[in-house]
Amino acid sequence: MPQTSLRYHTLPSPVAAAFQLSLHLEPHGKIAAMLNINVTYTGSRNVSNMVIVNVKMLSGFSPQTTMPVGVSRIESKDGHFLMYIEKMDAGQTLTLSVSIFQEFPVENLQEAHVSVYDYYVTDEAAIVGYQWPTSSEE
Repeated sequence: MPQTSLRYHTLPSPVAAAFQLSLHLEPHGKIAAMLNINVTYTGSRNVSNMVIVNVKMLSGFSPQTTMPVGVSRIESKDGHFLMYIEKMDAGQTLTLSVSIFQEFPVENLQEAHVSVYDYYVTDEAAIVGYQWPTSSEE
């Protein structure tokens, strides 16, 4: 008997989000960039345990797998670069930099997303999109 599964995702409202998340993509030529990620824990608890920052790579891009400062573990799989942060105190801001490079060209690059969430309280989350600048933005 066939089975179906319907999933949809609604972005958390900025007011309700337990994390503030901002991104800045700095291209270095046409095939490399630095993705700067600022994460602040704004949730109701004093501390968020085991925070995960999930960077979805742009199509055709890969991360350089170096451990950013403040990160306890990294994983790279299936087009995602995961960074594990052991804890974040309320109001704490962490700046992470991820170097990305193009492995193969892709036309019509679509927006990718960075999400941050508490591993144990997954409702505490935020998500922001980023994209490669168009020729007129470079």
